[in-house]
Amino acid sequence: MKIQRQYNMGPFDSWINSAQVSPKKSTHRFSEPRSIIITNQIRTLPLHLKFILYAYIRLLDRDKKDTKVTVGDVFEEYKKLTAEFNTYSLSIDNVINCIKELELLGFLECMYICKVPGRIRYIRIFDPSQIPKYVSILKEDLDKDKIAAIPYHL
Repeated sequence: MKIQRQYNMGPFDSWINSAQVSPKKSTHRFSEPRSIIITNQIRTLPLHLKFILYAYIRLLDRDKKDTKVTVGDVFEEYKKLTAEFNTYSLSIDNVINCIKELELLGFLECMYICKVPGRIRYIRIFDPSQIPKYVSILKEDLDKDKIAAIPYHL
């Protein structure tokens, strides 16, 4: 007959036993699908992040064969877009930081140059199937911002 030993871990007993309990169904917002969370997040982006994301999507619409979009391409399209909306544009360094922020938020995926740390070679969209949703939300939000940016004359 084998003797089963039971170890007393002290204050960690409840923590160890709680890890063995099956998890309950979560009602937290992370239980929503990722695509819903991302599309809801577009509305909360600052104006220039919306411009950069929309500039990238406009580049994809122009040339559907070439999906290798560089930072320079996005910057040039971004400058055209800010000129259309009659607002100031950020420097290329700030645009690069915004692209990295969009990558962290899950909208874009950046390919980096191996020998130069932090230097972006190409940019891709993280989930290409969501592009139509992104376009509709961005157009709606940017149209609202364009109306709000019209100067009021006395």
